[in-house]
This record gives sequence, C-alpha cells and structure tokens, in this order.
Amino acid sequence: VVSFLTFFGNIFVVIAFITDRKLHKFSNYYIISLAAADMIIGLVSIPLFTVYMVTDMVWPLGHIVCNLWLQLDYALCYTSLLSIFLICIDRYWSVSNSVHYLNNFTKKKAIMLILPTWIFPLVLFFLLVWLYPYVVPSTPEVPENACYVPYIENVSLNVGIAIVSFWVPLFIIIVLYIQIYRVARRLSKRQERSTKLKVIKNMQSPKATDQTRDLNKNKLNSPVCNGGAPSAAIKNGPVTSGSHLQVIPESPKNSTTAHGGTVIVERSANNNENTTRTAKTRWRRALNLYKDTKEKVEGGGNKGGGRHIKALKMLSSILACYVICWAPFSCLVMVMAKCPSCTPLWAYNVSYGLCYINSTINPFCYAYANIDFRRVVVSLIRRIFCCFKSNPNHPSAAAGHKR
Repeated sequence: VVSFLTFFGNIFVVIAFITDRKLHKFSNYYIISLAAADMIIGLVSIPLFTVYMVTDMVWPLGHIVCNLWLQLDYALCYTSLLSIFLICIDRYWSVSNSVHYLNNFTKKKAIMLILPTWIFPLVLFFLLVWLYPYVVPSTPEVPENACYVPYIENVSLNVGIAIVSFWVPLFIIIVLYIQIYRVARRLSKRQERSTKLKVIKNMQSPKATDQTRDLNKNKLNSPVCNGGAPSAAIKNGPVTSGSHLQVIPESPKNSTTAHGGTVIVERSANNNENTTRTAKTRWRRALNLYKDTKEKVEGGGNKGGGRHIKALKMLSSILACYVICWAPFSCLVMVMAKCPSCTPLWAYNVSYGLCYINSTINPFCYAYANIDFRRVVVSLIRRIFCCFKSNPNHPSAAAGHKR
C-alpha cells in the first residue's frame, strides 16, 4: 500500500508538470526533482525492502541485486533530502530579494543546481557500496543471505554521513525557515498598512469637499440668505436639511419670488440628500475594499505577502515531514555504529520505514499547499476516472449498456 501511494502520488505530480505549461516555472523544477526521486523510491526501494522484511531479514536475490538496491536506495533518499534543501533555499532567495531573484534565476540555472543533487549521491554510494571493501581490506564480509552496507561498523563514517546529510541541512533549513516567516509576516503587515492608507484616501476624496462647497454656495446665493424677505410661509415646523417643504405664497405679486424660493430650498435639500447618500456609498465601498484586501492578505491571495505565505505553508509541511521521518533514523544510525547491540532490530526497521513514509507524504504536501498543482492533479484524476468509466470493456459500462 505504501509503495502504491508513493509511486502514484508522485507520478501524478510529474505528469501534471509535464502536461500543464503554467507549472513550468523554474521554482517548480525543484519540486519535480523531489517528486521524481520519491517516485523511483516507491517503484524500486520500498518493494525490495518489503521483500527483505517478509523473508525475516533473509535476502533472497543475491549479492549483486543487493548492492544495486543499496546504492540506488541510499542515493535516492539523499537526493530527496537535498531537493528539500534546494526548495528551502529557493524560497529564501525569492523572499529575501525578489527583484534580483526574478531577473537572474532561470530554468537553466535551476537545472544546474538540481544535477549535483542526483550525480553526487549516486557517485558517493557507488564508492561506498561497491568499492569500500577493496579500499578498506579489514571490512567484514557481508553474508550471502544478508543485505546491508559494508561500512555499517565504521563509526566515524556513519556519524559523518548522518551529520552532513541530515543535521547540517536541518539547522540551515530551520534558520532559513525563520527568516522566511519574518519576511512573509512583514510583507503581510505592509500590504495591510497600504490598504488602510487607500481607505483613508478614499474617505478624504476631493469629490466630497467639492459637493459640500457647492451646497454651501447655493445656500448663500439664495434670496433668503442674501437679505431678501422670505416669500413663503412654511408650515409643519422649521426647515430641516432633508425635510419636504410646503410653500404658501403671500400674494400673487410675490408668487414668482415664492416659486423661486421654493426651487432654491428644495434644491438645497436634494443636494444635501445626495451628499449624504454619496458619503454613505463611499464609506461602504472603502469598507468592502479593506475587508477584501485583508482577507487576501490573511488567506494568501494577493501578489505580495500572500504569495510568500502560500510558499511558507508548503515549506512548513515539507519541513515537518522531513524532521519527523528522518530524525529517528539519523539518530539510530549513529547509535548502531557505536553499539550495534544497543538498538533492537525492529526499531531500526521502523526508523528506516519512516524514511520511505516521507516520500509518500511529500506529494500530499504539494496538493495541500500549492493550488496550481492541486488544480492540475485533480483535473488529471477526473479525466482518468471518466475515461475508465466510459471504456466499453469496463464491467459497469457493459452493465449500463445491457439495461
């Protein structure tokens, strides 16, 4: 089951990258490198380890197949670790100096960084698995029915490999992770601050000041404000800014003036109502703008801080899996090199199996954190499922045809 999930979970990521050109960003090349290494682990390493476990630690496939498995297994596992390290370095570069990152990093440079993560582990473990017994003649011979690396009793070598391959990268990754978190948090605060400034500027729009100035000018130019006697007697109480007025002319002679006064008063009231309505609309729009932008900042939907927060979520998921799955094995290897009888065999096998579990979890980390990969992978699975159901040789399709 673990082998099946590991292989198909990672091959979907690889196929999604190949079929969708939108995913051909140079930063995604590191993710594909990791997925390719994990895919081969699910196809080769996990099944052979399962055979070794089922046969009660008796290797049935011979010495040559054993060495090929050990070389490929260790090399791919460390390629996976180095790919995680490259992902973290890439995220740090993109966050710390995004302008320089976008202008100077290309797909070619990404490939040049990925190639050593594949070549170096393959060459290193070829030397350690195949040539170590000839370089160190005192190395105990591995029995025919067993399968393990010949340098397993070399304390210095095992401790050195564990420190260089796991503990040093882990320390660097944690430091970079903290820096990425700080930068992402600072970008989010900056984005929210700029949103607040936009809202304040919108509240202080010059249109509102112009409307208020025009309203006051109209009031001052009315006959009442110019010293003329009011040409209408107003019933139903005093005049308010939004009240409807009933005007009764004093005499037919002044009916024109009364009519003019009526127009001015009603116009002033209407202008006041329009100004109030415009102010409310402006407040509502500004509030909606602030809420929408805040949700984007917090949810990772904007192009500034949110993009880095999204990458931070993906990186934190991979980092958590990295520590949980690889720390037990790295500790037990150093203990077993010093005292082989101090560690039970079941504990070693469980810790070794956790390293494989990391390869199983990695593609699910992408599906959780990276919306682009999730969209393409889900679409790909749906297409495969629809093609499978539409196949006339499929039992369910044949049954539906008979009905």
